[in-house]
Amino acid sequence: MIVKRGTLRLPVIGEAVAVPSAAHLGCPQCGQIVLRFQNAKRLGEDSIARYHKKHGLLSADGIRTIREQFNLTQDRLARLLRYTPRDHESELAPEAHDAPSARAWLSLAAVRETPRRIRGMEPRSWSPPEAIDMLLDEIKTAMFKAMKEGRTIEKEVLRVVVGEITTNAARPGMTGGDDEARAVIRKLIKSNEETLAASEDPTQRADLELENRTLTGFLPQSLSIEQIVAALDSVKDAIRSAGSDGQATGVAMKQLKASGAVVNGKDVSAAVRQMRA
Repeated sequence: MIVKRGTLRLPVIGEAVAVPSAAHLGCPQCGQIVLRFQNAKRLGEDSIARYHKKHGLLSADGIRTIREQFNLTQDRLARLLRYTPRDHESELAPEAHDAPSARAWLSLAAVRETPRRIRGMEPRSWSPPEAIDMLLDEIKTAMFKAMKEGRTIEKEVLRVVVGEITTNAARPGMTGGDDEARAVIRKLIKSNEETLAASEDPTQRADLELENRTLTGFLPQSLSIEQIVAALDSVKDAIRSAGSDGQATGVAMKQLKASGAVVNGKDVSAAVRQMRA
């Protein structure tokens, strides 16, 4: 093997990038090319830099500057742009030279969208949109805390929630926002309630009740019956004069929905009956 310099090509996100004057070892007889560790590292860095320049992408330092300007963690910026390190590892795994690090690929893909989505915003007044999945962050934090404290039942139900939310967010047409995450949580609570209704096992019931208390903590607090009655004060005459409880409940739900109140349907029905008594 002799030390040589020449043009080598390395695939970057499916595109062969030519790097001139790349140092390598070459066999004078068979032409085989061998790269020392430092040469391979340099080749990877140079190929990414050339890919950046060709497609007008930001450098890693440029991405870091944007994150700091808008007070975004790397993880939150990734989810805002619908990219995760795992996505890129799986996409690039077949290419032997395409995985210098998950962080590099995350940055490489994210910068395509960053300037358009963020650059024109006011750094001090901007707050992250729903799609950053703030709720998912809270659930993960609670899951790791439960794991550390040995609260197995809570840890396991939160692990299931994280998996369900992540799977749901990957489906076509989904945004991965907090509203979708809350819908997943409500679905799991409803499933537990159905099991509770049929279960006579004290241990199972206790576990399910603990799971539901844990999950409910991530949902907006719903109004009590007394609070619902107070919220419906402006339409109390329409509720009392309605032809039936069903019509009165329709009036109540319309008013509550318009005010943005979070309510349980059964509590609304109970409040309407109380007002019409």
